[in-house]
Amino acid sequence: MRVIEGVECGGTGEASSGLLPDASLVPSLSDLHAEMARRLAPLNMARWDARLKATGLPVPRHIDRKRREIEFVAQALGRLATIPADYRDDLYWPALLP
Repeated sequence: MRVIEGVECGGTGEASSGLLPDASLVPSLSDLHAEMARRLAPLNMARWDARLKATGLPVPRHIDRKRREIEFVAQALGRLATIPADYRDDLYWPALLP
């Protein structure tokens, strides 16, 4: 995972100029939440939550840990002043389960 920083850098590693990006290109919190949901989908959390309610058996630790990691990244990116345009990049997010 890439370290999440509050300064957006260009391809040369230098801080970007003070120009504001086009508002239509700036990702919103709903875009970020949609990406989080997309990354949570392979974990099939609805199934695990239903099993927990029906049987009392806990969600497997590796599944729960991966869910918390994905939620953490989404919260951290959402707290930035501007959500990075490349927020969908796998470098921000934990690797999916094998």
